[in-house]
Amino acid sequence: MNDKALAKLPEPKNQGAVEIIARSEALMNAVPSTMDKDRFMSLMVSFANTKAIADCTWQSVVMCAFGCAQLGLIPNPVLQHIAIIPRKTKTVDNRYENRASLMMQYRGYIELARRGGLVTDVCRGVVFEGDEFEQWADEHGKHFRHVPKVFDHDMNKATHVWATNHIVGSPHPMCEIVPRVQVMKSKAKGGDVWKYDEYPMWLKTGILRLSSLWPMSPELGTAQQLDYQIEMGQPQQLPEMPAGLIDAPTAPPANPNQIGSLLGDDEQPGPHDTSQYREDQADDSAPVVDDNVSDADLDKALG
Repeated sequence: MNDKALAKLPEPKNQGAVEIIARSEALMNAVPSTMDKDRFMSLMVSFANTKAIADCTWQSVVMCAFGCAQLGLIPNPVLQHIAIIPRKTKTVDNRYENRASLMMQYRGYIELARRGGLVTDVCRGVVFEGDEFEQWADEHGKHFRHVPKVFDHDMNKATHVWATNHIVGSPHPMCEIVPRVQVMKSKAKGGDVWKYDEYPMWLKTGILRLSSLWPMSPELGTAQQLDYQIEMGQPQQLPEMPAGLIDAPTAPPANPNQIGSLLGDDEQPGPHDTSQYREDQADDSAPVVDDNVSDADLDKALG
């Protein structure tokens, strides 16, 4: 990344943002050619500056940035492909520390499937008490019939989630149906990420189950691994992290004002607010995060 492009990046306000900038060359090498690399770097620094992940370990923040680069997905509240969330994670020496983590959203799985070119027509839905629903299986696979009758999305009355897709060249659609008892097992393992908006997490459960039948790609494998690590309460790791990427921190800039609370006591990071990473349904009126957004504007856009 040249000096001119670096100069356009938001000012780093914490160690995570400093480390992302210091590793800009490695990060940009991982960004797919279809993405604007300068825009990607600007967004990653802006997210590192947000209050929600300001006091997460810098290693986990860099890992999230590199994971987004590998997957070719950005944490945008409108696209809802992937989210960066803070999690209290148990370390090998039985301590707990705040770590930034990547959480795939169900639209992110659909986007990865679309890119592969073999999976088409991905559909999903939640069945509620009072809906017409029946399922059966024959020599062609699983089938169901769902006629929604209830539209208030009371998740206490949800009974199943289903997901379907077509594979190019196959005469029959793929189908996965997950009953409530199995969804509740995923919810119990998933922890806090379920408590903000349960409906899209049900949809994600169906899509994730269906994705195990898709043609595997490196990106899909990485996404499934990240979700498994969250579900099992494990620290997240990426399969292809460059050697030495998070071995040692970069020396802080000479100007303390560049990194806010990192060198001073006047400005302390605020409490975590993971509600800004909710997997709400897309809203056409929601603001789009642009390249030159300020920290305050980004917090407002994501809040």
